[in-house]
Amino acid sequence: MKIFITELKRRKVTQSVLAYAVLGWLLIQVGIALETALNLPSSTDRWIIIIVVAGLPLAIVLSWFYNFSSKGIIRTKDLPDESIEAQRVLPKIEYRTPAPKKSIAILPFKNLDEGDEQSFLGNGVAQEILNALVKVKPLKVAGRISSFSLEDRNLPISEIGKMLNVSYILEGTVRKQDNKARITAELTQVEDGFHVWTETFDGDLTDIFKLQDEIAKSILEELEIILDVKQLRLVATMTNSLEAYEAFIKGRKFVQIQDGDGVLAEAISQLGKAVRIDPEFALAWAWLAMANFYLPEHNKVPNWKEYLEAGKTAAKMSYKLDPELSDANLALSYERLLELDIEGQFEARKRAHLLDPSSIPAMHEYGMAYGLMGLIKEGYPYIRDSNEREPFSASFSGSTGIFQWILGKDQMAYKSLDCTIDLGFVLCAISKSQMITSKGDPVRAHKYLLETLKKHKEDVPPEFKSRLVQKIFSLAINKNVRWAKKMIGKSLLKENNSLKKYSGLSLKSGILSLGEAKVYFDSVLEQPNTYLSGALFNLWTPTETAKSVRTHPEFPNFAQELGLVKLWQKHGWPPQIQPIPGSDGSNLQFICS
Repeated sequence: MKIFITELKRRKVTQSVLAYAVLGWLLIQVGIALETALNLPSSTDRWIIIIVVAGLPLAIVLSWFYNFSSKGIIRTKDLPDESIEAQRVLPKIEYRTPAPKKSIAILPFKNLDEGDEQSFLGNGVAQEILNALVKVKPLKVAGRISSFSLEDRNLPISEIGKMLNVSYILEGTVRKQDNKARITAELTQVEDGFHVWTETFDGDLTDIFKLQDEIAKSILEELEIILDVKQLRLVATMTNSLEAYEAFIKGRKFVQIQDGDGVLAEAISQLGKAVRIDPEFALAWAWLAMANFYLPEHNKVPNWKEYLEAGKTAAKMSYKLDPELSDANLALSYERLLELDIEGQFEARKRAHLLDPSSIPAMHEYGMAYGLMGLIKEGYPYIRDSNEREPFSASFSGSTGIFQWILGKDQMAYKSLDCTIDLGFVLCAISKSQMITSKGDPVRAHKYLLETLKKHKEDVPPEFKSRLVQKIFSLAINKNVRWAKKMIGKSLLKENNSLKKYSGLSLKSGILSLGEAKVYFDSVLEQPNTYLSGALFNLWTPTETAKSVRTHPEFPNFAQELGLVKLWQKHGWPPQIQPIPGSDGSNLQFICS
């Protein structure tokens, strides 16, 4: 209901209805006057009233879809999922330390011009400034996902600062006219709400990167942060084509939204346009790769293999153009993962993090690279730190919760998983119910899962909305009811054996949660998916089903074929897998527990 009311305001339906009511009243008054002056039939005013009242529903419908502007009547665009998320009540985050004095959050810049183009430009300007500032020490910069999630919430600066644990907030506006841009930036101190700095930057759109660089440096000067000689230029020139850049920032935003019909398809379209205009645009190639990799995980498409292949091609192109680009290495890590080159995946993610330690996604994926091979303790610092910098990322808080569960940090894990659910990823309730079961209370786990799925029913994916399916699934994974396991297992096996369907994270995780070891091994080795890290990472949870898979007679061969053994020999062995004393684990000489 809150989202509906917000949409009414955004689409200006109330104003349109009031305007119609005023116009209708005037027509009725004119009708009454003309009826007397021109001696019209006495029913004239009655018919005018009927027509005005009958036209009200039509006026409401039209005002929902269209709006008056300085450019005439324009169609009101539907909100992407990211904007709908702006209505979600965000969870309260407990930070380990108070906000550092030199810390900042950058909010999306607002657009002073009507139209779609400027909305993407404002978003892009803010993100480029954020990406520049995050590289500067000792400045702490709140992550993009968390900062941008507060857009359109109309919160006071003090509240935003408290939620993001920062001392300053940067806001701004963008106005575009022909090939000129005017960007106004405003820095506000959270403690007292005082505007400590405001400045307007004018320039050609062809110099957009120079303008962004000037803004970033002005902010650092205001915060009394001295740049290193190596950081004389904060915002690099990505492309010399303004048209390619505008297509890129559109595509990048859609990749970041991910969910929603046609969102990732539009991302691929825009990023494809960017690289067609500028084939040397390495960053656009990297994001094009990720858009193709993500699409089969988020949308059911029959030609999913084509997207994965297109993603691999784009990832390799990005890396070829700029092997020193962190995002190119990150995209390449997914290409390596899909080729089941686990060692290559690890090295690519490590390199992505080392090339840009300030990149939160690279930091998180480096932690996941450790997590997928069971080195949870080694990966946890990267997972924890990325989540602290992106407290409103459901993906990051979810993986943090499972890391904490495996490490025995139960209370922290419960909080992280609850946060994930509140942020919209309700299927994380399955992991929490398994955690409760692993603590010896399957009855409470079963009850908790069903109540949580009912409470957050708007976030439950379509294929899992049936209450009957939810009950049977919970009976299978929490109460270990044989007939329920058989029924769910048969359904998952049928879907997994269909080579026409994409075997994604949810399917592999479901198979693992039932303890179907051989099916799980085949699914990983024969149908690798984009989020394979998550599917492998779940192997190390302290559940009986995960243990049954790890101790299955075929697990050593699976680990050997996947390349895990080689990684263990190089980086260390997880607690559940230990080499036989006197051996290095070669020739399957290791013990699983």
